[in-house]
Amino acid sequence: MFYRRIFGMNWMIWTCLVLSVAWLLGSMIALLVCPAPIPYFWNEMMDPTGGRYRYKFLNYYIGNAAGNVASDVLILLVPFPIVWKLKMRTTQKIMVSSVLLLGVL
Repeated sequence: MFYRRIFGMNWMIWTCLVLSVAWLLGSMIALLVCPAPIPYFWNEMMDPTGGRYRYKFLNYYIGNAAGNVASDVLILLVPFPIVWKLKMRTTQKIMVSSVLLLGVL
């Protein structure tokens, strides 16, 4: 929302928004359909033999983390083309870009 206020709604912001929502929905669906049957997720402690998982949660967590990092990098890179099109000296562009890169920390 902050990017939209400053830079306006361009195609990069729309792309980031669509990818973020799609990733959210995909990861939620993948988490919900992992146990077979679905209530096994909540009943596993009471009846360990009442179901199974379709895949290992470690693989899910690693894949989900990788996708989240990729989307964070994409969102971080959104303002750079706009900053580099501004009519400023190159040193000022580098300084503004470095301030925006503080979001990495």
